[in-house]
Amino acid sequence: MSAGAAAHFWNQGYQNVRVVLGGLGALKKAGFIMVRQDTRPQHRQQYKK
Repeated sequence: MSAGAAAHFWNQGYQNVRVVLGGLGALKKAGFIMVRQDTRPQHRQQYKK
């Protein structure tokens, strides 16, 4: 494998890793927001009691 091909392969791999990590971060944020929204009504019900 030539240096150019190796560099191209490395760049592609690095971009894929960044995309995967970015996707996981987005999923974590979305999941955290969903959990917070799910717990809010329960807290309101507890306060009403």
